[in-house]
Amino acid sequence: TEIYTLSLHDALPISLDYPAKRVIIEKGALPKPDNDTVVAFEMPQGVPLVQLTADRTTTTAILDSGSMGGFLLPKVLLKKLPLGASPRVVGRGRTVSGEFTIEEAPLRGSLRVGGHQFSHPVIQFADTFHNAVIGNKVFAEFRLTFDQANQRVRLIRVPPNVR
Repeated sequence: TEIYTLSLHDALPISLDYPAKRVIIEKGALPKPDNDTVVAFEMPQGVPLVQLTADRTTTTAILDSGSMGGFLLPKVLLKKLPLGASPRVVGRGRTVSGEFTIEEAPLRGSLRVGGHQFSHPVIQFADTFHNAVIGNKVFAEFRLTFDQANQRVRLIRVPPNVR
């Protein structure tokens, strides 16, 4: 067994294999982004941000492995998207800034991250966040590999029969 010590200058790709419930540290680097399975990300405040397209609206989304939710979008997008039902309040959240309401509605259309499409997903909305958030309910069917040195992430959807 090899043990790696990671530093900011020598980061190795790390895979979060949600279906297999394991973390893998790899050697090498991810290939250049193809906007299908490998997408570029930015890390302006230490969190990976990717482009998310909801219907015809593109926004920035945080890949948040600490979020127990699915798709959470800024409430400002609520009126810009075709919804399959009226939003309903499903919960409340709290940050250091105070409390906020979480609303939920199905999208009449699809969300896309790279080449991965999510048809008619149920989306949550909150007015506290400037970026969308993609959480563990979405990641449950993916193996994500983060190449922080090159600011790339590979998203591999694992078919249910392989899990």
